[in-house]
Amino acid sequence: MKNVTWKIVLLCATAALTAGCAAAAVEAAYGAKAKATYENNIDAANKGDKVAQFKVGEALCCEVNGRDGGYDTRRSVEYLCKSAAQGYGPAMYKLGRIYNGDTVDGVRLMRRAAAAAMAPTNPPIAYAWFSNAKDYGQKDAADAVEEEWKEMTPQQREVAKMQAGRGLGATCRWEETMSK
Repeated sequence: MKNVTWKIVLLCATAALTAGCAAAAVEAAYGAKAKATYENNIDAANKGDKVAQFKVGEALCCEVNGRDGGYDTRRSVEYLCKSAAQGYGPAMYKLGRIYNGDTVDGVRLMRRAAAAAMAPTNPPIAYAWFSNAKDYGQKDAADAVEEEWKEMTPQQREVAKMQAGRGLGATCRWEETMSK
C-alpha cells in the first residue's frame, strides 16, 4: 500500500511541476495557429470579406493585460465589428463574448484564469451583440442572452434594451464601448 501511495504522490507532484510547461506549449500552438489564420485571411478581410474579417478578428483576440504577443483586442474588435455589420452571426456572438469578458477559447486554463481576473466587461453591450447573434441564427446565443440578462442590474437592462433595439447599429468599437 505504501508503494501505491508513494506513486500517487510522485505522479501528482510531476503533474503540478509540468503544468506550466504544458500551458506554455498549448499557448504556443494557439499562437502559431492564430498567426497562420491571420496571414491567410488578412488580404480578403481588408477587401471586405465578412468571413475573413471574422477569422482575422478571432486570430487577433485577445490579450489578457495590455498587448500580449500577436493578440490585440482593439484590432480584433475592429474586424469583428466590420463582419457583424455585414450580418455575420459568428462575429456578433464573438463580440458578445468579448464584451462579456469571455475572451479565451479552448483548454487554455492559465490564460483563461488570467483573462477572467482582468478582462474588462460591458454587460449591456454584450447583451446587445448576443441578441443580434440570436436574431441571426447563432445556436448558443439564446442561452447567452438569457444568462446576460439575469446578471445585469435594472439600470444595465435599460441600456441593454436600448442597444439591442439598435440592431446592427449597436455600439461596437472598443473605444466607444469601454469608455462607457
